[in-house]
Amino acid sequence: MDRCPYCANPVPPGATHCPACGSALVAPAHNLAQGTRLNRGRYTLGKVLGQGGFGITYLGADTQTRRPVAIKELFPEGSTRRASQVIPPTSLLGGGFSETMQRFEEEARTLARFDHPGIVKVFDVFEENGTAYMVMEFLRGQTLGKRIEQRGKLEPGEAEAVALKLADALEAVHGAGLLHRDIKPDNVFLTDDGRVVLIDFGSARQFALGKTMNHTRLVTPGYAPLEQYGTAGKFGPYTDIYALGATLYHALTGLTPPAATDRIQNNLAVRLPPATPDGLEHAVNRALEIRVGARPQTVAEFRALLTGRARPAPAPAPANGGLVVQVTPDNAQVELEGPNLLAQYLLDLGAAWNGYYNAKTPDGKPATPVLTAP
Repeated sequence: MDRCPYCANPVPPGATHCPACGSALVAPAHNLAQGTRLNRGRYTLGKVLGQGGFGITYLGADTQTRRPVAIKELFPEGSTRRASQVIPPTSLLGGGFSETMQRFEEEARTLARFDHPGIVKVFDVFEENGTAYMVMEFLRGQTLGKRIEQRGKLEPGEAEAVALKLADALEAVHGAGLLHRDIKPDNVFLTDDGRVVLIDFGSARQFALGKTMNHTRLVTPGYAPLEQYGTAGKFGPYTDIYALGATLYHALTGLTPPAATDRIQNNLAVRLPPATPDGLEHAVNRALEIRVGARPQTVAEFRALLTGRARPAPAPAPANGGLVVQVTPDNAQVELEGPNLLAQYLLDLGAAWNGYYNAKTPDGKPATPVLTAP
């Protein structure tokens, strides 16, 4: 049985709308016919490989190189087609669809920069039929999400091998100054020849370590850390590392990880199977720390935990469960009483706590707390 591309719930054969979320599903009539030629005849389309909220992916052939390719057509939900021309939905009329096309083409240019076995290769991008197309390598195999759905959780050794290959790919992404921002089992492809490939870079963004950045809010519950629930914050490799840990948790347990917001509100712990190797367990547990500062800060740190070259340092915890902050005007250290996790939750969301507690400097004078990142 197929699954809804928007909510992942089962969809009966022939359904035009998802019975769970009500989303309209792309009708077969909206697909370009097999045999359609694109880009002055260079590419020929075959069957549909998949469809989602923003596009349709076809099996294709490059007539110049004589190799199979995957061709992704930008076709946002709600679009229609007049002959071969894509008519965007009313929600994207005006400049909306042009901006969507620019982001789509930016994704292609981003991927074209890489030549790494763990990152999907992009060969071409072009505009036609009122929309844009991305030509990628055709990967034979299945996503990690589909693998778990069909065969259940991975054996620890298999999960460890996936973790190492994903870490290598992610290190290359971060080395280029980018964050993937949407690592999850459905965006990890396991090829028949043993590659582990990161796909779908539509949410990738540049980052400047230590600087507050404005990003579009992107949250995949279960895989997104708390800092992604806001539109501005200090994002870094640790943001993707949380999602990597959540993906490995899913692979090891067969269960979707709880959302970061649920974990902190309900004090939920993540538990791995007893057979999980020590290094893998340490790496995943540290990657899934709610507090940014308690996670591995780089992929190299994550890999060191994974391979057993580094033992996990205990997460720093202020005395009495409080959160140490800087105060003004005396710049003295004080402790704020209260649940540390809740304090960190509000901190990560950029909440202003000034005056919330009756903080005092060491000499007993009132002080205004100024929260700083851990």
